Amino acid sequence: MSPEAPPPPAPAPAPASAPVPTPTARAAAVRGPAPPRISEAGSRALAAALLVALLYWVLDLAFLRSGAPHPLDDLWEDALIARSLLAGDGFRTTMLYPPLWGMRDPATLTIPVLVHGPLVPLLIAPLLRLLGPGVVDQLAWLGAAAAFGAAWCAGRLAQRAAGSSAAVVTVLLVTMSPVMLAAVHHSHSVALGAFALAAAFAFVRYRHVCAAR
Repeated sequence: MSPEAPPPPAPAPAPASAPVPTPTARAAAVRGPAPPRISEAGSRALAAALLVALLYWVLDLAFLRSGAPHPLDDLWEDALIARSLLAGDGFRTTMLYPPLWGMRDPATLTIPVLVHGPLVPLLIAPLLRLLGPGVVDQLAWLGAAAAFGAAWCAGRLAQRAAGSSAAVVTVLLVTMSPVMLAAVHHSHSVALGAFALAAAFAFVRYRHVCAAR
């Protein structure tokens, strides 16, 4: 007798089709996880840290009077450039650096502005026109406002990324940093740059949060 043929193998089961994601699910996958909600206690902690930062600058500038510019400060030269702008002489300064002595104008004893940028003098010029020369002694408040804005933006970023404790530490570090203190007293370009950078990152983060909702 001939051997019986083996039975044919059973067909493999068809693979289960994957569920088709809905448009809402696809949009959520593109945006990523929703940002964590900030508790009321976390908001109060950040507000308290910002209040400490505000009182810090009031103590430093109003009571200790540490913000009067020195003639060798960058802030003083920015005021000289602003005065030149108001006089119609353009971006020139009477602060003569020894390496630039050969570039001086013998008639006015001024040189072109080559060391500092134009932003801070442009901000100071309207204040100088409206409030007079005495405003130069109060210009540290402008730097303190920029430092406070930088601390606020950085604190909000830290709160979204790492929680309220990180936000409080960030606000205090930005405010009480020796670099920021020196910037407020002597060179506003550093404080304004810190504020512009922190505000730009905060704006990008805000757009991300709005898209995730």
